[in-house]
Amino acid sequence: MIKPNWEIFRAKFSENPQYNFEWFCYLLFCKEFNQPYGIFRYKNQSAIETDPIAKDDNVIGWQAKFYSTQLSNHKKELLDAITRAKRDYPNITKLLFYTNQEWGQNKVKKPQGLVEINNHTSALNIELEWRTASFFESEFVSIENEVIAKHFFATDKSIFDLMEEQQKHTENILSEIQTCIAFNNQDFEIDRNKHLEKLKNESQQISILSGIGGVGKTVLIKKLHEQLKEKTPFYVFKATEFELRNINDLLSDFSFYDFAEAHKDENNKIIVIDSAEKLLDLKNTDPFKEFLSALIKNKWKIIFTTRENYLEDLNYHFFEIYNIAPLNININNLELKELNTISDEHSFTLPKDEKLLELIRNPFYLNEYLKFYKDKEELDYSGFKNKLWNKNIKKSQPERERCFLQIAFERSNKGQFFISPSCESNILDNELTRDGILGYETAGYFITHDIYEEWALERIIESEFIKKTTKQEFFEKIGQSLPIRRSFRNWLSEKLLLKNEDIKSFIEEVIGNEGIKSFWKDEILVSVLLSDYSKAFFDIFKDELLDNNQELLKRLTFILRIACKEVDDDFFKQLGIKNLNLFSLKYILTKPKGQGWKNLIKFIFDNLDTIGIKNVNFVLPIVHDWNSKFKEGETTKLSSLIALQYYKWHIKEDVYFSRDDTQDNLLQTILYGSSEIKIELKEILEEILINKWKYHRDHYYDLSKVILTKLEGISVSKVLPEYVLQLADLFWSYTPRKKEFYSDSRIGVEKYFNIEDDHHDYFPASSYQTPIYWLLKCALKETTDFILEFTNKTVESFAKSSFAKHEVEEIEVFIDKNQTIKQYICNRLWCTYRGTQVSPHVLESMHMALEKFFIENGKHADSKTLENWLLYILKNSKSASISAVVTSIVLAYPEKTFNVAKILFQTKKFFLYETSRLILDQGHKSQLLMLKNNFGINSKNELHENERLEACDDKHRKWTLEQLFLNYQCFQNEGTSEKEAENRQKVLWKILDNYYQELPTESEETESDKTWRLFLARMDRRKMKPTTEKTDNGIIIHWNPEIEPDLKEYSEKSLAKSSEPMKYSSLKVWAHYKLMHDDRYKQYEKYEEKPILALKEVKEINSKLKKTKSTDLFKPQHSEDESYYLFNHSIPSDVCSVLVRDHLEKLTKEDKTFCKDIIFETASQSFKNGYRYQVSDGTQSAISALPVLLDEFPDEKETIKLIILLTLFNDYPVDMTSTGFNVFSVMAIHKLWKNSFYDAQSLLFGYLLLKPEYEELRKRLREENYKKGIYELHENQVIEKFLNENEEALQKVVENKLALRNLKDIEKLDLYIQRITFQLIPQKTDNEDQKKIIKIIISAFAEKLLSDDRDDKIDYKVKHDFLETYAYFVLNSQKHEIQDYLKPFLDNFNCSESVADLFQEFVLAEDRLDTYDNFWMVWNLFKEKVIEICKDGDRHWYVEKIVKSYLFAQVPWKETAKDWHTLKDNNKRFFKEVLQKIGHCPSALYAISKLLNDIGSPYINDGVTWVSSILDNNKDLMNKKLEVNTIYYIESIVRKYIYKNREKVRKTKTLKDDVLIILNFLIEKGSVVGYMLRESIL
Repeated sequence: MIKPNWEIFRAKFSENPQYNFEWFCYLLFCKEFNQPYGIFRYKNQSAIETDPIAKDDNVIGWQAKFYSTQLSNHKKELLDAITRAKRDYPNITKLLFYTNQEWGQNKVKKPQGLVEINNHTSALNIELEWRTASFFESEFVSIENEVIAKHFFATDKSIFDLMEEQQKHTENILSEIQTCIAFNNQDFEIDRNKHLEKLKNESQQISILSGIGGVGKTVLIKKLHEQLKEKTPFYVFKATEFELRNINDLLSDFSFYDFAEAHKDENNKIIVIDSAEKLLDLKNTDPFKEFLSALIKNKWKIIFTTRENYLEDLNYHFFEIYNIAPLNININNLELKELNTISDEHSFTLPKDEKLLELIRNPFYLNEYLKFYKDKEELDYSGFKNKLWNKNIKKSQPERERCFLQIAFERSNKGQFFISPSCESNILDNELTRDGILGYETAGYFITHDIYEEWALERIIESEFIKKTTKQEFFEKIGQSLPIRRSFRNWLSEKLLLKNEDIKSFIEEVIGNEGIKSFWKDEILVSVLLSDYSKAFFDIFKDELLDNNQELLKRLTFILRIACKEVDDDFFKQLGIKNLNLFSLKYILTKPKGQGWKNLIKFIFDNLDTIGIKNVNFVLPIVHDWNSKFKEGETTKLSSLIALQYYKWHIKEDVYFSRDDTQDNLLQTILYGSSEIKIELKEILEEILINKWKYHRDHYYDLSKVILTKLEGISVSKVLPEYVLQLADLFWSYTPRKKEFYSDSRIGVEKYFNIEDDHHDYFPASSYQTPIYWLLKCALKETTDFILEFTNKTVESFAKSSFAKHEVEEIEVFIDKNQTIKQYICNRLWCTYRGTQVSPHVLESMHMALEKFFIENGKHADSKTLENWLLYILKNSKSASISAVVTSIVLAYPEKTFNVAKILFQTKKFFLYETSRLILDQGHKSQLLMLKNNFGINSKNELHENERLEACDDKHRKWTLEQLFLNYQCFQNEGTSEKEAENRQKVLWKILDNYYQELPTESEETESDKTWRLFLARMDRRKMKPTTEKTDNGIIIHWNPEIEPDLKEYSEKSLAKSSEPMKYSSLKVWAHYKLMHDDRYKQYEKYEEKPILALKEVKEINSKLKKTKSTDLFKPQHSEDESYYLFNHSIPSDVCSVLVRDHLEKLTKEDKTFCKDIIFETASQSFKNGYRYQVSDGTQSAISALPVLLDEFPDEKETIKLIILLTLFNDYPVDMTSTGFNVFSVMAIHKLWKNSFYDAQSLLFGYLLLKPEYEELRKRLREENYKKGIYELHENQVIEKFLNENEEALQKVVENKLALRNLKDIEKLDLYIQRITFQLIPQKTDNEDQKKIIKIIISAFAEKLLSDDRDDKIDYKVKHDFLETYAYFVLNSQKHEIQDYLKPFLDNFNCSESVADLFQEFVLAEDRLDTYDNFWMVWNLFKEKVIEICKDGDRHWYVEKIVKSYLFAQVPWKETAKDWHTLKDNNKRFFKEVLQKIGHCPSALYAISKLLNDIGSPYINDGVTWVSSILDNNKDLMNKKLEVNTIYYIESIVRKYIYKNREKVRKTKTLKDDVLIILNFLIEKGSVVGYMLRESIL
């Protein structure tokens, strides 16, 4: 709050108090009447200060007068002002008068002047409101608008002063920026309007404006500022201003939040952060985070500017730290076309020197070029560089140049960002720093422009080159730092570009000089390979390259692969991704760069005989990289031929490919170049077809498979379609094997179609699974004929098989009045193109491709062409599967295909099968999604899965022939004439009338005839009385077909009959959700509110089930009663279990007994002869309810406990993981521990005592049966005999009279029994008997699991369940007991696989339990054991897997998991210690690299040091075989680390050294990413 002080006001605004008072009042008036964007006014506005405003029923004006004397002295002036206001604004009804004075009172009377003024305003019908001095003391001014009042009444700065200061700050930043280029006394600008419009885009709150230095980023900001500053708050900050302790330190005298508050009512406001890359260097990012979040919250538009090479870092930074994905606006250098236009318009000549021409595409250098420009003087790159160097660096001062060269060289050699050079301070500070060539911070001086540093190093290299006496001396003088090496490459490349003859002889001498270090030769080779000189190099050094087992050639190949590549953004541009952020890519894609690729590949091809085809494997990655990017041209041809010759050699010599990817890459190389080696491929395919080579051991089998099953084979389909079709027929058509003496014994559906098994090559079926889709595109007629022929022969085979005799029928298909054809039809065939029935995948894929092709091309095809093709297909098919495809295309394009539709309409069966297709389609997408989510672990399937999912969304899928028939009669398309519509109606009505004539008499009518009559009734527009209904979504048309009474009755009965099994579906779902503790049960309020209603329905179901026989779920067809049974048989058990568990108090005694009987009956189902468990058959819920019944029905204790015990003996598998049926009993016993401990304990003891007896009895009975010639043993026989023979022991179980002393030799029991026993015991037990049992079990398992005896193999399921239970138990134990429980595994610790599995189970258990202290106690107890087994490396037994499990790399963490609750800061010491001791193991390097990419991501800063230390201390890792993906994980870590800390790495020597150790390792391992990253930080 601030109190008005008019003396301060006068002093502060002494130059013009009236003007400032008017501004003050204007702000208050706008605040009071909610005018945030101000009010229109004229300069020297008449009578009032602004135009009046309309508010409610008033037209309001205002006037402001700042007086030094009392108001009565100004009566005449005030009266005149009011008169003029009414004169100039006749509609004005209200006038506000602001003044700093008050009216003086005379003896409690109103002042005469005030009375006269009030009377005058009344006469003019104006309401006058005074805003005198007291108004300025009101809450409205002094509190609500304190920010405004403070500016006018406070002696210190106000927020307005701050805003003015910030505006000046912005002007100062932008003032030195030149927006124009001057030439010949004229100024011109670069047109960047497109970028300006993007920046103005109000929909994008945050943008990053990027570009290389000098491209004009800040110029663009200045232009934007000039355009918007008058109407939009616009502020520019330098990123370095945010090196703060607190955000409120940003602005002097005011908090940042005051600044933000002052702008809160502004709709458009902009803040620019210039040189945003400096944000990456902030020591404390919290103030900026706070600044940014406040700006976002207050809807500021924020623009960042940055150098292009920092764009990825910033994107990454914003994404990872601020969780923002900004719009990227990149300003590129000028295109040559733009540069030519500018040179023509302004009459200057562009340089002929290509390197200089490339340089001046940058506006900064173009400006410099024009400063040096002279009409008749040709400037080259070197000359320009020298001029610029002399102008900006040397400035005619040799000492200045010498100082800069010293700094650059010292910085390069020391690898430090900051330097404290021994130059004169005058040169450093008053020259180089003042000119912006150097920067200064506390740590020392640094070079501001990378290009100047590069030029300096190149000048040093040039100088030493000129002075050299020997080559060795030259290299010694320039040093061997990485920045020098890079500058050496640049220097050398420039020399080669300028065709310097001296440099060529220098290269030749160095390469042949054994005294020169190999890395210098590598640097020379990089420059050579990137230049045009590479061709000459291969000619000159031919002998050296081919000698010595081609060692130099191999080194050259290695260098080419890692150093002569660049990031490939073409792929992403094809996908429409323009703003590519490499930080978001999982993999960095690269492409070949430089002439060396072409010349190397040609050299290899020309010298294949000398090298020897068997020795060219070192070049295979090169030709693969080339052909992966370039599919045409001479080099592509040579690459394919090299690969093809190598492949043929492998076949001829029958050599095994050691790695799968070698063969895959080789075949890809061949096929990518199909267009260039068409003749060679044709010869191979002819040979395959002649010899009928189609089996695994046949020649070219793998090549054929790739052509037919992989996307890489598409290129062959394009160039040799007829041969690919023949190949497809050979591979897909079944050929009996020579040694096949018996009938076809295959089990898949393929055998009935006489199709070869596809071994999942074409699973999941999709348009893209075979080459057919692409063959249709390049050879339509041939491919269509192939589809028809192949389908005809395979479907005919299927139709004649015994499998199809009850399924397929042969029907007459109408073509025209003179022609019908025969086709085989059934649901399976009709739905082939949709994949909703079981058919051969290859046949489904073929049909899907046919449909997709015509759906895509039908969009642009003319009606006649489309109809001709569809009729051709229809007429030539023997299978309705093809007619179904034609139907789909007609449904998609009804207006183009009426002549085909009218043919389809004349085959009755098509309507029926099309309706079935629609029903199956309705759940198809959800089924596909379920399959994808549950089994979609193979990434290669994703393309096919997504294609099918997209196909499900096609609009025409919802239509059928029936609906189309009606639509043609009722709706007329815009392109269809009235006459055409009428003709269509006549054709359709004639079809209907023909169908009516064919109907049988009532006495002969079958149910299918009645169904067909319903179809006809729903399709005949003539027999309908349509009505319309208006809804929120539009108008609904109800067709109301006239249906005859008998037909209506039949329809209603059929509907009731078909819906009977589903009548209780809501009850079923409610019970299921309740049992699963799924909150969706709340949707079924009627059962929740009235559980008795659920019981009533159960009794109805139960009554009917008693009259219905059970049936087999897997029967092909079911009767109505059987369907009722299948849908409803589990409901009574599920509902009764829910009622006794959750609603027991609402049940009567009778109801409880009813539920008990149902539960008992269902729970004991497994005792019956022939019982087979089925998911949700009610047994699980029934057994789970038994513990509740034990409390409620104590008299039934014997029954309940015997059911639990006997089902506990049942280990029949109930799922794909072989979980036993007894899992339900195990869960029931766990419920008993809390309320019925002794009953649960007696069942535990009873299981240990009697399960062996039960198994012994079963074995005995089976042997007795065998002797009698009976080979079946029914479980009910075993149970009956068991109950009779063990009555006394069972009674002890019932009466809880068993004790641990009754149990003997537990350790000798079968491990299966011990495992179930362990699962029965509570994880947090404090019972001593149970602890004794557990220790016995742990010891028994440890002995077996860690045994060296190969005969001591344990069933995988038993082993896994034990380890899982063990891990949970240990982690839930008291800390003082853990070591005791681990002792058997610690004492017997070895290198067996079980140790690795145990570690993995501990990690998985900890993931769920979060027992931090217990987990790390376990881990530390095993630490020395793991270190000990790694002493000799990890290449024996299962040490490798143990290390990976121990370091958390075996668990398949989710891709999104980037931290873990059990990895905290203080656990870093563990990793540091372990890695120091086992870092020599490749598995340790793999594990830590993987960890740092997933749950260990927060450790990345320390992790880089760990990895660096491993590599530095274990140099032999360079030559060891690494785990798959190790290099990828290391690349990912270091890439992420550099992106986050690039400037930090550049400036901090120790960090840089750590990173370089990793990058050098990656480079030697052939990593392109490593090479690029090393270049980026030098």
